[in-house]
Amino acid sequence: AGAYSSSSSSSSSSSCRLRQASLATLPPALPRTLTSKQRQRLAEGLLLQTQHKLRSASPAVLTQMLHAVSKLGVQPPSSWLAAYWEASSPRLAQHTTDQLLRVCQALGHLGATPPQHWMFSFFAATRPCLRGLHVVGISMLVHGLARLPMRPGQGWMGELLLACEGQLDELDAPAYALLVHGLGCMGHVPPRGWLDELLESAASLMHDFSPEELSLLLRGLAYMDVRPHPSLASHMWATTEPKLQAATGPQLANIGWAALALLRMHPPRSWVSAWLNALARASSSAAATAPAAAAAAAIQSKGGGEAARADPAQGGSQQQLPQWQPLRRKHAKRAAEALATLRVAQLDTWCARLGVPAPVVEEEPEEEGLDAVALAARAARARASSSSPSRSPSPESAPAFVSISHPQQQRAASPRPRLWSEPTASDAAAEEEAEKLQGKQAGVVGNSGQGSPRQDGIASEQTGMQGAGADGSSVAMGRQ
Repeated sequence: AGAYSSSSSSSSSSSCRLRQASLATLPPALPRTLTSKQRQRLAEGLLLQTQHKLRSASPAVLTQMLHAVSKLGVQPPSSWLAAYWEASSPRLAQHTTDQLLRVCQALGHLGATPPQHWMFSFFAATRPCLRGLHVVGISMLVHGLARLPMRPGQGWMGELLLACEGQLDELDAPAYALLVHGLGCMGHVPPRGWLDELLESAASLMHDFSPEELSLLLRGLAYMDVRPHPSLASHMWATTEPKLQAATGPQLANIGWAALALLRMHPPRSWVSAWLNALARASSSAAATAPAAAAAAAIQSKGGGEAARADPAQGGSQQQLPQWQPLRRKHAKRAAEALATLRVAQLDTWCARLGVPAPVVEEEPEEEGLDAVALAARAARARASSSSPSRSPSPESAPAFVSISHPQQQRAASPRPRLWSEPTASDAAAEEEAEKLQGKQAGVVGNSGQGSPRQDGIASEQTGMQGAGADGSSVAMGRQ
C-alpha cells in the first residue's frame, strides 16, 4: 500500500476514512487482528503477485516495497528476494542517499543475505555519498551494515571515517551508541586519533545515555577491545548509576557482561551494588511479571481504582511491571559471567535463580608476572585478531588500545590527554618475544585466535572471503 498509494493528502485522508469504515462494518465472526502465520501467508501472497512488477519499478518504489516488507515483520519468499536483487542491483547507483540508508536498514531488519554482486554494487553506490552524509546518517548506515554478512573494504571504511571527522561532536546519544556498536560488530578498530575524537565527545553525552544506549556503547567498545580511560570511566559510572534501576533484565545482563566480563573494568562499589540490586529485582520478578500484569489489567478493567495499584510486596508498583522481562538463556549466561567476574558470594544461588550453570572464570596473571610463554600467547592473540578484517575481535584477546598493567608501568601521557589507555612497553616486548618463540610455542598459541563462546553478541561462527568490489576496494564477507 505504501508503494503505490497516491502522494496527495486528499487521497490519503479518504483512503484512511474508507479503511475505518470497512473495519467498522466487519462481521463479528471475522477477526480484526491476524496471527503471525496468517500475516505471513497474506504477505507471501501479496508479494508473489507483485513480484513481476519489480523489474520495471523505480528506485523509490523498490525502496518503499522493501521498507514495507521489513515493517511487516515477515520473511519474504526467496523468489521475491531473488527478483528484488536482480531488479535493484543495476539501479542502486540511481538511488538517493536517503533511499540507500532505508534499504540498508530494511535489510538489517529482515536479516537477509544479499548476493555478493549486489553488495559490490551497494558499496560502489554509497561510497560517493559518504562525504556529504551527516554523522547521524553515517551511524545509521554503520548500524545497518553491521547486521549484514558482508563487510566493506578498507578504502570504503577510510572514506567513512574521513566523513565523520569534524562531526563527531554533533552526535546525540542514540546515534553515538549505534555508531560505536556498529563499528564493533563489524570488527573495525579506527585509528587512535579518530578514537581520541570519538571518546572525547562521549564525556558530554553520558548524562543522556539510556540503559539501552549504554549497553550498545559498552558492547561496541568490548568488540573493538577498547577500554575507556579511567577518567572517562569514572564519569560514566557516576552518571549511569542512578539509571540502572530503570533498566530491563536483558539490558542489565548486557551492561554487566560487556563492562565486567569482557572489558574487565573496575566500577566503584556503589555502582556494583546498584547493578546487583537491579539484577536481583529483575531476575526474581521476571517469572511473575506476566501474571502480575494480567492481574493488574483485570482489576483495572473492573474499575478497581486505587486497588488497581499492585502491592509492592507482590512485585512492585504497576509502573514497574513493564520494566522487567524474562531473561533468555543468552542474557542469563551473560549475567552469570559478569557475576563470576565480580567473585560474588553465593554464585551458585545467583546462577540457580538465573537458570544457568555457574561459569568458571580463569585467573588472569598480573602484568609483571607474565613469563615468556604467556607474553608470546597474548601477543599472538592480539596479532591474530587484528590481521583478519572479516573476523570479529575476540573478547579473550588482549585489547589493542588498552593497558592492563598498573598505572606506574604506563608510558608518559601525551600533551593532550587521551581517553583510552596507551599500550605499555611490555606489549612491544611481548611482540618481539612472540616472534622469537613462534615456532616453539605453536602448541600454546595455535588455537589462541579462535573466538570465545561468549562472542555470540557478534557471531558464533564466521568464514572469511575476499573479493574485488566495483569501486576497486576489497570486500570481506562473513557467514554467520
